[in-house]
Formats: sequence, C-alpha cells, structure tokens
Amino acid sequence: FDYWTQILTKPLPSIQQADTRTPSMFEQSGVGDRFLTRSARIIHDANFPTNPEPCWRISALSRAVAFKLPRPYRVPFMPSLTVLVPHYGESILLEPKDLFDKKQWLQDNELARQGLRENHREVPLVSFLQFRYPDEFAAFANRMAVQKPVWHDASTRWDRVTDEQWPDLCEWASNRSQTLWRTVAGMTMYHQALQAHKELQGITESSMYQRWTPRESFQCLVSMQMYAYFNATQHRHTNTMFKKFEALKVAFIDKRDIPSSDCQEAAWDEVHPNQPRRYYSCLLERNPAIDDSDEPATSDARKPRLTVELPGFPILGDGKGDNQNHAIIYTRGTYNQCIDANQGAYFEQMLLLPCVLGEFRRRLDPNMDPQMNLSRKIVGFPEHITSDIGTIGDFAAGAETAFGTILQRSYAVLGGRMHYGHPDMMNKVFMIQQGGVSKATKTVNLSEDIFAGMDFTLRGEGRTIQHTEYFHVSKGRDLGFGTVLVFFAKLSSGTGEQVLTRQMARLGEFLGLAEFCCFYYAHGGFYLTQWCLSKCIPMLVYLWLLIVLDSAEENCDVMDPDPDQVASSKVMVSFLISQFSRVMLLFLAAGISPLIFELTLEGGFLMAMRKLIVTMLTFSPLHFVFQAKIIGSYISNEILYGGAEYMATGRGLPTERRCFIAFDGPKKGLYNDYAVTALHDGAKLFMSSLFVIIITGIPSTELFWWCVALALTIASWLFAPFIYNPYQYKSDQWACDLCDWLEYFSGSRFSCLEKHDPVQLKRKRSLQQQRVREQTGQGEASSPDDYKPSKSLQCDWNTWYLKTVLKPATGIRTAAGSILVWTVYMASWYTVLNSKVHIIKTVLTPAWGLLTQLLPLIPPVVLSYVACVWAVHANHDLTRSRPAAQEADASRASSAKWHKFQLALLIVLLDVGEGVGGLFCFIQFEWYKGLLAGVMLKYAWLSMLCLFAECFFRINRKAYSCSHGHKYNWKEKQDANSKCPACRDLGVQEGADIKDAEGCFFCKEPPMPGDLTDEGQAVVPGFRWHMEEALYLWLMSHRMAKDIFISGFIFFCLSFGVIFDKCRGGLCGVSYGIHNLLVYRDPGYQSNAASDAREMMGMDLVPAAAPALSSSGRPRLQPPVVEHELQDRGTFSPPASGSGGGSAGRAAEAAARPSPAVAPVDPVADATLQPTSSAEVSASTPN
Repeated sequence: FDYWTQILTKPLPSIQQADTRTPSMFEQSGVGDRFLTRSARIIHDANFPTNPEPCWRISALSRAVAFKLPRPYRVPFMPSLTVLVPHYGESILLEPKDLFDKKQWLQDNELARQGLRENHREVPLVSFLQFRYPDEFAAFANRMAVQKPVWHDASTRWDRVTDEQWPDLCEWASNRSQTLWRTVAGMTMYHQALQAHKELQGITESSMYQRWTPRESFQCLVSMQMYAYFNATQHRHTNTMFKKFEALKVAFIDKRDIPSSDCQEAAWDEVHPNQPRRYYSCLLERNPAIDDSDEPATSDARKPRLTVELPGFPILGDGKGDNQNHAIIYTRGTYNQCIDANQGAYFEQMLLLPCVLGEFRRRLDPNMDPQMNLSRKIVGFPEHITSDIGTIGDFAAGAETAFGTILQRSYAVLGGRMHYGHPDMMNKVFMIQQGGVSKATKTVNLSEDIFAGMDFTLRGEGRTIQHTEYFHVSKGRDLGFGTVLVFFAKLSSGTGEQVLTRQMARLGEFLGLAEFCCFYYAHGGFYLTQWCLSKCIPMLVYLWLLIVLDSAEENCDVMDPDPDQVASSKVMVSFLISQFSRVMLLFLAAGISPLIFELTLEGGFLMAMRKLIVTMLTFSPLHFVFQAKIIGSYISNEILYGGAEYMATGRGLPTERRCFIAFDGPKKGLYNDYAVTALHDGAKLFMSSLFVIIITGIPSTELFWWCVALALTIASWLFAPFIYNPYQYKSDQWACDLCDWLEYFSGSRFSCLEKHDPVQLKRKRSLQQQRVREQTGQGEASSPDDYKPSKSLQCDWNTWYLKTVLKPATGIRTAAGSILVWTVYMASWYTVLNSKVHIIKTVLTPAWGLLTQLLPLIPPVVLSYVACVWAVHANHDLTRSRPAAQEADASRASSAKWHKFQLALLIVLLDVGEGVGGLFCFIQFEWYKGLLAGVMLKYAWLSMLCLFAECFFRINRKAYSCSHGHKYNWKEKQDANSKCPACRDLGVQEGADIKDAEGCFFCKEPPMPGDLTDEGQAVVPGFRWHMEEALYLWLMSHRMAKDIFISGFIFFCLSFGVIFDKCRGGLCGVSYGIHNLLVYRDPGYQSNAASDAREMMGMDLVPAAAPALSSSGRPRLQPPVVEHELQDRGTFSPPASGSGGGSAGRAAEAAARPSPAVAPVDPVADATLQPTSSAEVSASTPN
C-alpha cells in the first residue's frame, strides 16, 4: 500500500503540480448518488462515461486496488516474464479487402440493378465495426484528422478511402477483431507498464537502475507453427508487427530435406536413414537496422537467429500443445504466461504486473501451515469476455464469465482448480520438469491444457493453483449457434478421454473427499450431468408410455383390474407430480445464480436483474437444453466408442443464414448438422408424448410443470437450431429452402421455382453461380441460364448419409451398454404386446391359432424387402453400381435419385400395410393400447434391423465401390495412387497402380450386371449379389423415409413463422423484425423513408475542421452533404462470416438501426449489423 501511495502521489518530473488535477469522476460521492447516477442510471451523470467498455475498465481497476495485493517487485529487481502465444492460421492483420471489397461491392449493386439478386446489399466489415463502436470510431477519426493531414478529406464512403488511409484504418479494425495483432498489441503493453514503473520510481543514484530496460524482464513470444509456409501477405504482416512492437519474438518450426544420395550426413547425425527430412525449432528477433527505420514492411521471410534440431516430426497431437512446447526453449526468465491468439489486454491492468509476480513469492510466516508456505507455481486470472454480440454470443459470454470468475474462485478455495491454458502464469522450470505447459498426445490429450494442471496437482507436493481476481485480460469467444455447440462438442469429447486417463484415476485416490467432489463437479461431473439431463425426459416418457400401454383395455372385462388396487398409470402420474413442481424454479435459479452473483458484484443488482430478464425473454432455456443434448451425445459416444478429434470452431459473426438442408455447398444445412444428434431423438420424443396423450387425454393442471419440461425439451430438440438461425422466417428464403428440400431428396432441379417464379429461378441460379466462383475459383458462366452446378458441390441425401452416418467399410462400432439398452427396450415392448396377444389367443379367439400370435410380434419387413429385390432386378441404377458412370450421365443419376425417392415412400406404405395387417386383431377388438404397443414393437424391430444392416455394411468391404476418384471419397487425404487399408492387407506394393489390385473392393469396382469379363462373356449376378443389393436398398429407403418425414414436419412447423412474418408487415403494419430482436436483441429494421433520407444526405464522419463539442463533452461531428449514386432502394443483406459471399447471397434482408447521435453515418455504413468479411469480430477496448 505504501508503494502504491508513493507511486500514485508522486508527480512526474516533466509535469508541474499545478497542471494536474483529479478527474471529476473519481471525486467522492454518497452511496445514494452513485446508485442513482451510475448503477440505476436514473439521473444522468455528465462526468461518468456511458460507453460500457470504459465503465467496466474503471470499475475493474477500482475493485483491483481494493484487494489485499501482495508486495510488488520493484525495478530493477523485477523477475522475467515471457508471454507465449500459439498461432496456427489465425488472421494477423486485417487487409483492406477484408474490410471493404470494392469490386464485390460494385458487383453486388450491379446484380441488384439487373434484378438477378434480392433487393439487398452486403455491408462491409468496416461499416459494421464503425456501427458497433461509434464512440471509438469518432475518436479515431478525429485523432487521425489532427495527426495526419491526409485524413482531412476522409469519409465513411469506403470506396473513396485512399491507400494512405487504409493502413491506419486496418490497424484500428484489427484491434477490434479477433486477430493476432490485437493479442500482441495488448500483451506488449507489459513493456509500456514496466517502463512507466521505472519512470515513476525515479531512482537516479543506482547504476543498475540506469542500465535496466523493460526488455530484460519481458518478451512476447509468438509460436507461429506455419511461418515456414506463410504467403507474402502473412510475411508482411509479421514484419509489420516486428516494426510496431519492440518486445516481440517469433518461434516457428522449419524443415530441411536431405537427398537420398547424401548418406554421410544421415550417418553423422545418427538419425534413421529412412528419415530424409529434418525438423528444426527456429527463433526470429527484431532487426533494429530494418525495424526502426521508416521504410514500410517487406514481404520477405526472415532468417532465424537461432535454430535447434528436433528429434523428429514435432506435431504428435492436435498441434497447439506441440506448438507451445517446442517454443519453451526460447522463453527467457522464470515465468511464462500462456495466451491465446484471440485475447487482448488493458494498460491499467498491465500496471499491476509487479503485484502479480509477487504471488509467486514463498510465504515465510512461521505461524502458517508448512503447506501454505510453499511457493506457488501456477497463478490463474479471470477473463473479461468481450464477444457478447447477439443472443447466442451473450449466452456464451455469460457462461464464460461465470466460469472464469466466481466458479474459478470457488474451485481454487476448494482445491479443484486446474490449469486451463490461458491466461495462467506459471513457473517455467517447474512446468518443463513435468513435460511442458500442455500435453500433446493425440486423441487422449484433446483438452491439452488441463493435463498440465492435473500433473501439477499430483506432483506439486501439496501445492494448489492460485486464482487471483484483481488482474484481467480480455477474451473473445464463440458468437454463433453452431460455433458454440462445436466448442462444447470438442470439450465434451476431450472430457470423455479425460475420465479414462491414469491422471483421473490417480487424482481419485490422491484428493480428499471435498477436493475430489469439487474436481468432479468442475470437470467430468458437469458433462456427465448434462448427459443425465438429456436422458431424463426421454426415459420418463418411455416409462410412462410403457405403463400406460401395459394397463388394461377399457372394453375388455377379462382385463379389469382389482378395484381396490391403484392403477399403475396413476402411480406414474403421482410420481411425475412429485418430481416436477415449483422446485424446478429453484433448480433454474441455482443454475443461473453464479452469473447473477458475479454481475451483482461487478455492476450492481439492477444490472444483474436486467441481464436475467433479457436472457429469459430471448429463450435461453431452449439454447441450453439443446446444448445439454449435444454435450451428452458427444461425451457418451466418446466413452463408449472413442475416436475424439479436434474440431475447429471458428468465431465468426452470427450473421450467416444457414440453409434448412444441404444441397450444393461444402457447408451442410442445419438439418444435416443436428439430425443424428438431436432432431431424430426430438421426433421420437414427440411421437411418444403424442401416444401418451392419445391414450390418457390432455394432462391435468397438476402435471403443469412436467408438461413445461416436456414441451421445452421437444421444442428445443426439434426447433432450437432454426429459431436462432438469422433471417429464418423470410419468405424468399423459405422458397429457396423448399426448393432445396425437394432437390435434396428427389434430385429434381429447381422444380418448384421453374413452375411458379422464373425470375426467382434466375436469382437463385445467379447465387449458385456466385458460390461456385467463390468456393472453387471457377470462372463465371456466360449467363445465369447457362449455370451448371459443379460436381464437387453436388450433395444429396445419399451422399450425406453415406459419408456421415453409414461410413461403409470403416469397421463396426458398438458397446456393451448399447446392446444392453436395445435388449431391455425390445424385451419390454415384446412382453407388453405378448401378454395382450396371449389373452386374444386363449380367451377371445382361440380358433385363430398360431398365426394370430405370430403376426403382431414379427417385424414388418417381408413386403418391403421383396419390393427391394424386385427393384434391384428391374433397375440396376438403384444399386451401388458404377457411380462414375452415373456422374458422367446426369440424366441417369437424376433418374436414379427420383426413383429412390419414390421407392422410399413405397417402402413406408408397404411397412404400414404389413404392420396394420399384423395388428388387425387389435383393431377388430378396439384395443387401442395394444395397437399402439404393437406399433412401438414393430418400429423397434425396424430400427434394430436397420442398425444391424448398417453394421453389416460397415464391416463388409463390398459395401461400396472404389473410394478413389469416384463419387464418394471416404479417405479424403488419399489420392488416386495411394494405398487404402484393403490394399495394405493384400500386400500391394508401394507405387503400384491400385486399380490393378486383384480382389480389392476399395480400389477396384466389382463386376456388375452387363459388364464383360476378359473372355468376353457377360457377367451374370448371383443370388448373394441380389440379396446384398436389396438389403442395401432396403436400408437406404428406410433411412431416407425417416429423414423425409422428420425434416418435412420441422419445415411445415417453421412455415407458420414465415406466415406470421409476412403478416407482420403486410397486415399489422409492424416494421420491426421480431426474429431479429430475438437473434440480435435489436429490431434491425429501418424504414425506407429513413433510408432514403440518409441516402440523400450522404453523411461523412470526418470533418474538415476541428470538431465541435456537444453538450455532453464529446466531439460533435459536422456532416457535409455529398451525393449518393445508388438509385435502387430497399434494405440491405447481412454479410457472411467465414465464406465471403457464399451463403450470404442467400441471406435475407437485414435492416438497419438508427445511427447514434455521436457519429452520424451514411446509408452504406449504417445499413446493417453485420460484416461481410471472414474475419472474426469481437468487442475490444479502445486503443
């Protein structure tokens, strides 16, 4: 305290005491005044900022200085710290084309004028950033106008920005995006903070103090794994960082090939002669002669100053852990801090570094427990999540805020906190002794960071990991519905591997009960609980339906129960009433309480309640119930089957409208992403609940809370991905989705649009043409009518099912738990139905005999399988024969798809007819419970037989034809001359033509009907070939029919939202987008009149003269009038995140919000909420 008092009260030598004063916002005021002006904001406080970012920074610094801070280090006795940032392929610095693609912008306007595109325009990323940060942009523009004369004529007409202005604008935008530039710029503030401490201390009599520089105690080391493969632009960005940041160093992995003839070197370094490539860990440093000059950065790769040969290929895991560990040898000093490439920092927080390093001191208090006197080796800090854009981004930011603050604080006290990679500081020497800062074994260490904390807990001699609350760094998290779920899927898969490791078993023996309970809840227990929650509702519905259908039939006197005995269905209802009551509200409050408590501590109770209300109004339970389903699915699959893989999440803006179902792009539709994990189970749960309602009627009010939980689960599992899909309910996009749905299953191209709207057909073909051009680099077709989808972009249901679900010849994956579940499921329904069949046979119709007893119990597969055998015999195009030939003949392929679509519907009708025929006895006696029990049993039979058929094709190498160069490429990394697993089993020599491999069903097509043998005789298929092909067709027909009905039901329900959205503007006169309000928490609509008015004004942002000041003390910009050449009117489209204009062309119209008063903008800048670039954007600090 004395140190900080001395520092804060001592004036700088260059500033006179009379020139300094305390800002009015820091003057003391009463509790009531602070509540009214800053917490509740009932009364405006002109001295306190309204921008939420500086408000948080001021409050965070105020809380930090109120902590009991450790004794800080002083210059020049500051320990050395190295910030380690792993980098793979993330954006380094935004380019002008990322912020504003002038060519694409003009092309979109031209398409809109010609009527070949929907009446909306894509808005540049720079416009979104200006819209998102109006105060920061106004300050930046005014600062540039004062510092650089070239900025006097600048404006937000981005097509008029000159080449001299773009570098500054790109740097400003990069500091507000999830880029490496933002991370390095924030971390190098340590250098400035240490220099500030040296100047404030002012110890002039010490020679050591005079010689000391911040570089002796700090360096920022970026481990660029792919630097050796950078292009010219990435090299230029890296060189720009060297010129900008003095404390920067770069480590990377390089390689060198040794010619096979040079055996002398291979013998000299004692490396195996069959390893012709050497790998090196290299270090780059600043070159003062180049980096301190005023010359612009070049695009040349730099030569490393240090090179260390590695023992072999260094990437053993998923990349990040190896990338960190190989660079540790270049870190200097005692301590390392691990930082991700999407983080940032704040200067006022960097000033607390001397106190943070004091956390590692050893306590020498003799009255303390010896275990508490041990020096700390890992110290963790909270993160300030800045990526709260949109509803899903706010959900993810809230969850991460709670996890990184109050939960980490609790885990540290209870002894269950581990190392989570960032932004922890650690003792480098101690971490090297246990294998590095991360574990890097593939699959097992998918969550690489936590294993360092687990090993530290086992080897730390009783030490615990400290969590400190007074020091923060910023963090950008996922923003979209899909990216958030992919992130949790990756964590779930990693946790599934964790619970099987020896570290987890040893911690179970090493930790005490309290510590282990905390560790379990904080890690594996959380994900296992999510799995239990996802299985709870389906299990209860299954038991309820089983009990209801097992009860006595109402019109059968033989089955009348004992009147003194309580019916089993009533017992089940009583159980549900007791378990699902108002107590659910308590569980809901317990789940959200950590975030509410933390927000109360940071911003007050009113802000926390406002956050809670907004979260509930935007249907957060729908998202978190679906998230629990995804987590449960991935962790259970990982524990049962294994095979965890790294999944790149990406953190793009949630602005891209995903199509309903995939058709012609490398990206899948929403239905394809979640059909297997959630949508199928949601449909099963809905049908089971519907059967219960049919038998028991509408539930009473006593089951209100149970019905709420059941309805919430069904709605979430079926509709959550589509509810949070931007612009899901736009009518023009609904027509495109309908067309895609028909094309996806039937193969008929543009059938719905050709018949109803030829203009819309041209528009869609133009969009399809644009996707091909952007995704494959192909040239533009002469006209939209000449457009033909590329073969590489074609994707129908057969392709999706074979690649993602069936996966032929990949081996069977099953577990004892799955077999047990299927056994119990089948046995339960067989027992229920058999008891009713027995009564019919013995009491009611004894003359019917064995046939009556067998027909209800056997699976309905005879008619459908016979139909498939006939189809195989009649039309060979329906089989797996010659996909290459089908690709060559488009009409033949389209006909085969259409016939499969028709056959799937026919198979369903045959199954229904055979099933109804087998259950006719229940229909005759009006035993509806027995009828529904028979339906459940027969559906269970079909599901199990389909599962057996899939297992057969997964273990049978004849499951499909060649995987090289044909329609379905299971091994995407194998080229036409590589060896497949089947070839290796047969001993095919390296380099041989795999198509000459005899007997290899992967690499050589089996003979098909109509082929000629070497002797010139026609191939005659045998009985086995017919049976296998019929089984294949039977399986595909059932799976296709299932997806047809489920996707059709979901699409039908979503159509009501489209009708409502249409009526909202046409009949009700409501111009605000309600769905935009849900997804973005903003209506996102601007009337055409307001848009036209702004187009006529064409406001500029940067004044030619010094800005005037408004009444609030902020710059007031004077907008001169400029002309606007755009003549078409209408709303604007959202920009695509991640794929340029790929799916953004299909995106519905986005609307605009009124521009802020502090920074008036022109229509181009104020058009929408979203950017077009693939850069990943998050909130950041003003620089």
